[in-house]
Amino acid sequence: MENEENRTQEQESFGADDYINGLNELRENTVSKDEYNRILEDNRKLADALAKGDYGNNEGEKVEPANLDELRKSLFSPDSQRKTNLQYFTEVLTLRNAVIEQGGKDPFLPYNREYVANEQDAADADRIANVIQECIDYADGDPQVFNVELQRRCGQRKR
Repeated sequence: MENEENRTQEQESFGADDYINGLNELRENTVSKDEYNRILEDNRKLADALAKGDYGNNEGEKVEPANLDELRKSLFSPDSQRKTNLQYFTEVLTLRNAVIEQGGKDPFLPYNREYVANEQDAADADRIANVIQECIDYADGDPQVFNVELQRRCGQRKR
């Protein structure tokens, strides 16, 4: 009985200030101040990049924009009939991303003179592209796995 009372008193005497002091002591003793400040600076840069949408390339690297004509030629050539669904959809997403990066209109959006695409259309286009990309990633190069995953995700069943 006395042991329980002693434990209760010890727990009550360990308050928020003690907890904070213990954490500060751990932080000061386990990581050098320079390393801690470097990590804080890296985190700040990462947060700024995410906030601004600036995922830029490493300095000095120049990335050539994709040749849209070559991508289209490859995608729509007569040889494209021999491609697996995995190859075809990979090229479709590559073309879509290149068109968008170069300031073109998203090819997944509806085109019609009498209809203006809205935010929901854009969200649907992104959702479709994301599902296809997830299937490509999941397949890990296996065309049969891609087909099964795409059918599963799209809710289509073989009859």
